[in-house]
Amino acid sequence: MTTTFDQLQAQSLRLKSLFGWAVGLGAFLLFSQIMYMPIKGLVFAIGTPDVADAVEKIIIVAVRSLPAIALLAGLWTARQLFKSYADGAILSAQSGRLLGRVGDWLTASALLGLSVGPANAPLDHVTGSYITIQLALICVGLAIRLLGRVQAVAAEIASDHAQIV
Repeated sequence: MTTTFDQLQAQSLRLKSLFGWAVGLGAFLLFSQIMYMPIKGLVFAIGTPDVADAVEKIIIVAVRSLPAIALLAGLWTARQLFKSYADGAILSAQSGRLLGRVGDWLTASALLGLSVGPANAPLDHVTGSYITIQLALICVGLAIRLLGRVQAVAAEIASDHAQIV
């Protein structure tokens, strides 16, 4: 059992690192590919009549980026979850709450994706496969949220039982 526990901690430490890199890369890509050009357009529009259009474009791109931002928050929360696992809190109430939050972020991202569409395409270009992916993410997010809640409640019951015995 100790070997398995040690293996879980080691794997969790690696996943914590991987998710940290994924958040950093995702934030970089989100800024560089989605926000860089509108911000550059705003800088060049300062002092011209085009500044209102540049500000509007930034707002539209920022709103359209909300699903990606929610996914980045989910990655960061997953990183915290794997840090908790690496620290030995595999079946704790805290890790259950973190797992639930990962599900919340997935659900939020999918709901935002359904409401604002993909970042670089108009809503009239949204396809059935895009909607299907978003619906699947909502279902997976809700399932992960429930699993996190079950784990948190089970850990609380185990803690109460340990105090009684």
